[in-house]
Amino acid sequence: MTSGTAAGDELAERYAREDDFDAGQLAHMAWLIEAAGGREWAGAQAAERLAAAHGFLHRAVPEPERARDLLSLADLITTRDH
Repeated sequence: MTSGTAAGDELAERYAREDDFDAGQLAHMAWLIEAAGGREWAGAQAAERLAAAHGFLHRAVPEPERARDLLSLADLITTRDH
């Protein structure tokens, strides 16, 4: 909503309404999020946090197998496409 794009502006306007949204409106809002760069922004944020988590986890969980399992789960969550 702060992307400076027309899609972001429209999304902010729609989001500010207190109306309930029907399925078609929700689908359009999802498209607006994509068009405003929301998916790309969220992916970059997730990658930054995941990189930080890798460092913290290796210090907090010294057992490599447990750390690997947790990192695999974090990777799955942050890279899924649905």
